[in-house]
Amino acid sequence: PAHTGTMLVWAGAEALSAFQLDKLLAAVRAWVPRVSRIVARHEHCLSVGRGLMASEEQTLRRLLADEPVPELAGQSLLVIPRVGTISPWSSKATDIVHSCGLEVVRRVERLVRFSLVAPQPLTADEIAVLAPLLHDRMTQTLLDREVLPDDLFAVHAPARLRSIPLLGEGLPALERADRRLLEPALEER
Repeated sequence: PAHTGTMLVWAGAEALSAFQLDKLLAAVRAWVPRVSRIVARHEHCLSVGRGLMASEEQTLRRLLADEPVPELAGQSLLVIPRVGTISPWSSKATDIVHSCGLEVVRRVERLVRFSLVAPQPLTADEIAVLAPLLHDRMTQTLLDREVLPDDLFAVHAPARLRSIPLLGEGLPALERADRRLLEPALEER
């Protein structure tokens, strides 16, 4: 699967309130005490079929409450919708954009950029420990790199449906299916 077209990334508003950031920082520092600050901002990613005209860009920036932000200090971790899915936010936002006559936008998606300030970059092990504090792995993906168009906009073919002979074989069939589904996940670790 591949994404065709162009992806634009625009800064958005603060993703968490000051209270939420203070609470998150305390939880992060319980695991990685050298983190001194966290900033969380939304970013909007737009899949467009062509370059935007000035009027289209102005309308989109108003709709998305796009705001310029200074360069964020610290190590960035991005929380995006789970790869291969379309978030409910994206569905609604894309409908609104299309209702405004902006068919040039194929889809709009939102992510959260966490910037963690520490004297040295976090290690892969530290990121793994902090991951549950920053995202829900059932519906989101945590990236320690910049987002790519295929992370958000690739079109994936549906997986083949597999039947489980539960009525005929009972619990052993379910246990076999469970092991078969877990094997690829365990190999990724």
